Amino acid sequence: MPTDHPTTVTFHYVKSNHFRVIHVNGAFGGFSPDGNLFMSVFSERPTLPDVTVQTIESTGQLGAEIIEQRKTSQGVVRELEAGLAMDVRTARAIVQWLQDRIKIAEAVAAEAQAKNEVKQ
Repeated sequence: MPTDHPTTVTFHYVKSNHFRVIHVNGAFGGFSPDGNLFMSVFSERPTLPDVTVQTIESTGQLGAEIIEQRKTSQGVVRELEAGLAMDVRTARAIVQWLQDRIKIAEAVAAEAQAKNEVKQ
């Protein structure tokens, strides 16, 4: 049955100037005013000191930190890495992609565990 439109499409993946790999510990978001989903992905880390003080040795070289003079904030930093805006159709496609990859990862892990049990 002939068609009047192409039956395949080729996608070329080109990294933008802003491309980078982002480690993600979680996400936070909601809906934008136009009804799109908005999600910020974040990475978590301990707080870093705001101020440190170190001694100067008689040789003029930097010495040890004086821990008692360290100033730091308490808690955990959630560094927002990127904001993702998408429509519901795109969100569903991403959910499906993630579910497919989770199934593959679980199957590989189960296979590796089974091989380890056989070796023991």
